[in-house]
Amino acid sequence: MLEQVRIHALSRTAIEENQQRNLDRVRASMTEREREFWNEDRVFTPEDLRHEQINSPPWGVWGDRTATWPRVSSGSSGQQRLRFPYNFEQVLSAGVGAARAFDVRGITRKDALFAYDPGRMYAGHMTIKAAFALILPGHVIESQVTTMAEKVRQCLDDQVTFICGVPRNLEKMARYVIEHGIQMPLRGCVSTGYAFTTEQQDLIRNAFRCEIIDLYGQVECGNIFWSCNHDQRHVNIDLTMIKNKDHKSFFTGLSVMPLFNYYNGDRLEYHWPESACGCGSHLPVVTRFETGLNKNYQNKE
Repeated sequence: MLEQVRIHALSRTAIEENQQRNLDRVRASMTEREREFWNEDRVFTPEDLRHEQINSPPWGVWGDRTATWPRVSSGSSGQQRLRFPYNFEQVLSAGVGAARAFDVRGITRKDALFAYDPGRMYAGHMTIKAAFALILPGHVIESQVTTMAEKVRQCLDDQVTFICGVPRNLEKMARYVIEHGIQMPLRGCVSTGYAFTTEQQDLIRNAFRCEIIDLYGQVECGNIFWSCNHDQRHVNIDLTMIKNKDHKSFFTGLSVMPLFNYYNGDRLEYHWPESACGCGSHLPVVTRFETGLNKNYQNKE
């Protein structure tokens, strides 16, 4: 898995070769039912998958796959309740892309990640936890039902260096830290869903003296892009192929579920830089990103 993580730091050629290997692997692993359903000349939407799951519960097209940790996605619209039969292999695969965001920052056994209320946005938290503790050498600490004072005390006692959560929860912790004059320097705050407003980013930087790590992904595809410490957002193009046509983006998943020409309303455009980023990555960088998540910062779950 660590080898898969670090391919992005080799070269564009290595990334494109890994993309082809992943595409070949996905096609070879497909069940007969999946082969019948997916037509690579057709565009698929969350509504298509929802109807398929209604007709063939509980997993629809993925009905023949075993599930260890079922995962639910509302999609960018917050309306399509889709279920996916994640097993341990899928959890690790989904964590590969997110692990790159941490790996370029140099994670050691001394680093600890605090997962703020993982039950609220468990899909994103699971991916980040897999990246941080199962693939990389860091430690994960979870908290769900404690008070804010207990959460902050736990972070201080365990020398937490990263916190992940939805922006609204990170904002609550930042306000508490400022109001009580607590010094809790972190290396980074990681968003598991919904975009940060400018005001939220300023508040979090002021409270924790750290950078914002922006992750974008889908339960269907795993992590799609991540931000580095050189102000670039890198697209995991070897894990999720992206085709732009008629001002729309279509996703083909290569790391988690077999998924082809998937249109969920989000738009993502990118370009390949001529040389490696200062963080060491050769992945393409985001030039345009639009998502329905930008329109609503409330936790839909």
